[in-house]
Amino acid sequence: MRWAPGARWTASSPSTRRERCRWADVQRPEELRNILRADHQAFEHCLTAKLLTYALGRGLERYDKRTVSGIVSRLPERQYRFSGLILEIVNSLPFQSRRGASTASTTP
Repeated sequence: MRWAPGARWTASSPSTRRERCRWADVQRPEELRNILRADHQAFEHCLTAKLLTYALGRGLERYDKRTVSGIVSRLPERQYRFSGLILEIVNSLPFQSRRGASTASTTP
């Protein structure tokens, strides 16, 4: 059994993509670099999803997959820069239409 997102236990095995990475076998930075180069699309997708989750302050829903895919598809236009990824997340519809804490002033 393993812990799954959504605070529940599941008996399913990890995805085959994660199994292929063999992160525990990485001994040197060069090995990690080679793994990331071999499957860079999975890394881009995962990083985008994690950052969007953090930015939204909630878990990703089924309808957020299109946003993640759109952001990942625009990363080459921004030369894969981290700042470009952040700008894409900030300009995304889910981020722009999120509900935040009230900004009402408490002064009389």
